[in-house]
Order: sequence, then C-alpha cells, then structure tokens
Amino acid sequence: MSFIEESEPGDLAFFDDKEGKIVHVGMLLENHRIIHAHGKVRIDRVDQSGIFNSELQAHSHKLRMIKKVWPENKDRNAVLLSIHYLAIYSAPSSNFFISI
Repeated sequence: MSFIEESEPGDLAFFDDKEGKIVHVGMLLENHRIIHAHGKVRIDRVDQSGIFNSELQAHSHKLRMIKKVWPENKDRNAVLLSIHYLAIYSAPSSNFFISI
C-alpha cells in the first residue's frame, strides 16, 4: 500500500531518514490522524509527505510506506477502539498531546 488515501485505521505507517532507513512508526487512525511516540505520545495529522506537527507547523517525519497488519474482521474495530482509549486515558496528561 503506498497512498494515504488507501489506508485504513490500524495500518502501520513507516517513516525514514535522509539515508532511507526506517526510523519511526505509528498506527493510523481515522480522519488522516496517526498515534505515535515522539518525545511523548501524540496524535497528529498525517498526509502524503508524512506527519504534520501542529506545534512546529511543519512535517516532523517523512512517510516511507504504509502496511496493513490487521485482518479484515469484526474484531479489528474493537482492537482499534481499545488502543485509542488506552492512549487517551492511560497517558499522563503532561505527556500526551492531541493535534486535530
């Protein structure tokens, strides 16, 4: 899978550095958002270029590829919902940032 438009919540997005080595990964959420850890757990916007950090007003990571890791079944949504709530409610408020 190569395009953000074809991605689905639960897919993993991989990001590379200038040398082309994968250096970062995050899980895609709905509405072109991604949950990842970069100094703290974050939910940021993601587009064809990569992760857009609203605090920096710039892309912080360059998108390399997107891979589907979850099978298509009824349990997928339950797993994704659990991950979403876990990230929101278990992270200390000082270390969690949501950018919408």
